[in-house]
Amino acid sequence: MKLLYKKLKKSFFGKLGLAIVLIFILLAVWGPYLAPHDPNAMNLTKRLVPPVWETKGSWNHILGTDMLGRDVLSRVICGTRNSMIIGLLSSLIALLLGVVLGMISGYLGGYMDIILMRFVDIMLAIPAIMLAVVLVAIIGPYPVSIILAMGLTMWSEYAKVIRSRILTLKEEPFVLAAITMGASNSKIILKHIFPNIIYIIIVIFTLQIGLIILWSAGLSFIGLGGTTLSWGWDVAAGRVYLARAWWLSTIPGLAIFFCVLGCNLLGDWLRDALDPGIKKIG
Repeated sequence: MKLLYKKLKKSFFGKLGLAIVLIFILLAVWGPYLAPHDPNAMNLTKRLVPPVWETKGSWNHILGTDMLGRDVLSRVICGTRNSMIIGLLSSLIALLLGVVLGMISGYLGGYMDIILMRFVDIMLAIPAIMLAVVLVAIIGPYPVSIILAMGLTMWSEYAKVIRSRILTLKEEPFVLAAITMGASNSKIILKHIFPNIIYIIIVIFTLQIGLIILWSAGLSFIGLGGTTLSWGWDVAAGRVYLARAWWLSTIPGLAIFFCVLGCNLLGDWLRDALDPGIKKIG
């Protein structure tokens, strides 16, 4: 941990990514308490009030109001929780499924490896977002169905990368020595292999959170988000008013941008900080 902290102190983009992610986590946890207004409270007498820095703007609605008089800042803050929950839980499902199948395929090999990898190839050949749209359309546009759809379509990257890494680790002297000494498969995997792939899991997990948040916003944009309190829904609802009320789509769009940017910066830094190959070079 001390080495990781030292690397973080030297990385501007690592610190920036971590700061952005922590801000959005804070908004996700405390959003309802930080929001200045009820995000669903409508007031048609205050519809399309511009942000405070524009003419006719109001400090009571710093980022303006939407077509129904709802406070834009409050909706962005409260919409953070839905986006972060979908990103985290979907990534966790993909992680569990992909890691287990990748380790089974890479370590056991044989027909199990062939069957699993051909299935992974099929999954990678089909755009994950298209599969997610189909699954959500079949199950129904609910937050739970989005989480399941994203998780069940994103695991193949874990399986492919981890399987490839395990194939290399199986030939390492410390693994061969453990096999020679009669260690069980479970002990070899947990004690010798898993610690050497944990950095891969962390990096993919971090990067996938941002990607899933982006895709879940896309599903909300086309009406499959399962809730009207989401960034993607607000971007879609505000696009009709872009000519006269640019802030309706732009501000939730910026929230999506910065959240995904923070996850990507943090994931890139973690890859550089945790990858043993990069440590040796640096």
